[in-house]
Amino acid sequence: MSARFVRLIPAIRTIHGVDFFDYSLPVNHDFSIGDIVRFYFRRRYIVGMIYEFLDDSPFKKKIQPLEKQIPLLRLGEPAKDLLQQTALRTLTSQPTVLLSWLRKIPKRAKGIETSSSKEMIKKTQSATSTNFVLDRWKGEQGLLAQLPASSGPILILTPWRHRTEQIAELCGALVLHADITDTKAWNVIQAFCEHKKTIVVSTRIGAWLGCVAQTILIDEPEHDDHKQDDASPRYDARWIATMAKTIRPEVTLTAFSTTPRLQHDPIHSDVPTIEPLPILDPLIQGHRSTQVPVLTESSIYELEQAILEHKPAVIVHPTEGLRGRISCRDCGWAAHCDDCDFLLSHTTRGAECRRCGKTTSIPDQCQKCGGFDLSRGRIGRDLLQTMCSKYFGENKIAIVSPTELESTPIHGGCVVVTDVQGFSGVVEDIRRKERLAINLRRLAAKCAVNQTKLIWQGKSDVLQECSAWLSAAGLHALWNTERKERSLFSYPPMTKLVKILIDGTEDEILKFKKKLKDTLGETWHIRGPFIILFRSKKRQHRQIIHLIPPLELSSMTIVQTLQPFASQAIFDLDPVSFFC
Repeated sequence: MSARFVRLIPAIRTIHGVDFFDYSLPVNHDFSIGDIVRFYFRRRYIVGMIYEFLDDSPFKKKIQPLEKQIPLLRLGEPAKDLLQQTALRTLTSQPTVLLSWLRKIPKRAKGIETSSSKEMIKKTQSATSTNFVLDRWKGEQGLLAQLPASSGPILILTPWRHRTEQIAELCGALVLHADITDTKAWNVIQAFCEHKKTIVVSTRIGAWLGCVAQTILIDEPEHDDHKQDDASPRYDARWIATMAKTIRPEVTLTAFSTTPRLQHDPIHSDVPTIEPLPILDPLIQGHRSTQVPVLTESSIYELEQAILEHKPAVIVHPTEGLRGRISCRDCGWAAHCDDCDFLLSHTTRGAECRRCGKTTSIPDQCQKCGGFDLSRGRIGRDLLQTMCSKYFGENKIAIVSPTELESTPIHGGCVVVTDVQGFSGVVEDIRRKERLAINLRRLAAKCAVNQTKLIWQGKSDVLQECSAWLSAAGLHALWNTERKERSLFSYPPMTKLVKILIDGTEDEILKFKKKLKDTLGETWHIRGPFIILFRSKKRQHRQIIHLIPPLELSSMTIVQTLQPFASQAIFDLDPVSFFC
């Protein structure tokens, strides 16, 4: 007997455990599992995925019909499996995950008759590999060299929005990221699913397209911007790509990196040593320029030479605005945000909080000693630009952030990093050296490929330590030290850790912790709760609890054990940060 009913997953936000709704099927339909269709739901039309067909339904007496139509997408069963696994991993509902995938589909969107997912290659095991190269894009083993080998849809995942545009320009691809409109995003998704030979470059929001791709290429898999801890649901693009490969073994999955992730330990010969080494320029008192205080005299000389030879002259400076903070030169007092208590930066717009974005007026004087000189903070890029324009001339020097350097022309020129320690970004202490090594190796590789003179400024001992990481042996030694430290203090990747974000009063949070302890037993270690620093006072009180499960438990067992608590808190099995 043919199925009479269909079970649908709506693309809406639902609480954990609310996943499906049943509808009756039209006669002579052409639907398949994994199709994205429209249906009437609570006085409006929405979209959802076909999960399964049923001979009977417990709701058949009050069931609504699914209208006959051409599906908006034909994703196939792998999409359903990937959706189910992602919801399990993130301890969220399947509708919530589906909504994060599809965003908002235009009302006038039309269905597609065919799909690349129905023309998949035969299910034979395909390769999974990581290429460690200096030139991740154009090298012999780089990303672009892999494109001609694929005859089906190609998905390229990259950590940053600006990188999607760069890669797309190189290979004539479509781009998908959070900043494009819903309509444009839908057109990209539909084109990728409909056409056999389509290339899409996406940030983490498009990682799910791996369920219909033939080839998945991951740019810089070691970088944790593939995972965003402030997004919901909290999933890692690298995990999604790997799961898509597990569900569909025929997919080719290749990553391109200069540096291995901390949890991986490839042999020395696989990791490139980056040469030539940067020029190390210690920030010693008396060697700084009086005109441009963040630069040494020798760095200024190298920049002047680049300008004379009409080559790019670039300064990489991490501090934004006019000054990094508003601080009294007499007593050291610093202005803080009224909303989240984060330090305020001095910008052209006023006193700006880099944490919550709130902007207020600059204080007239120190709130502690009454002093009027509030210029103790580190010079920012805007003030540095003014100084450099006076010293070098207008438009002679490009002053950029570490992120902006990615899209800045530097070939054959000179790049000066004002302080290498600023390259770690805003990161917790336990991960600072890891991030610093990854970012500095990426910078050095970019300069080596572009034959650019690289100058690192900083403390002498820090410069020596950082330069050692550019060799394979030096990086291996650092990674071993980092692993020992993580093991000592029970942090990933040496220990499995689940981060729980719980809202409520102190008493409610402590009751939740006790419930966890009573249910999980003594074999699970519970740390916290920890207060989240710099959280806006307008938001609900939230704290963090760390769960350390027994080492022998599989990820699936951990997820299944935590299911009863899923509706009471936010769970993160792949935390990038541990205390925010």
